[in-house]
Amino acid sequence: MTPLEIESTRNTPQVFLDKEAPIFSISGVSMPSNASSFFQPIIDWMKEYAQNPLAETLLIIRLEYYNTASTKYLLALMQLLESVRGASVVWYYPADQTEIALEIEEFEELVKIPVMKQSY
Repeated sequence: MTPLEIESTRNTPQVFLDKEAPIFSISGVSMPSNASSFFQPIIDWMKEYAQNPLAETLLIIRLEYYNTASTKYLLALMQLLESVRGASVVWYYPADQTEIALEIEEFEELVKIPVMKQSY
């Protein structure tokens, strides 16, 4: 499987997905002008990965800010991981962003994989 690496921009996060690495990451700011076109390659990669995953999969999310459209796709990614044995998410968020902490708690209730939140 070919790794998927997307460099961050002012409006899009850095993405690192590599089957050879046990850790996947999405970090930065996520407010793409077209969330569907930005996230679709990530969703497609994750669907392929889910067919033959590693024994353990860790998705690290470290977003300083994300818009409503990004929320939909982040949830879709975590829902895809529900079918992956040994999958978990660690979500880092700015300590002063209590609304992000509350949203992470909502994600925890919506998915059936461990989601741990950590402020920084």
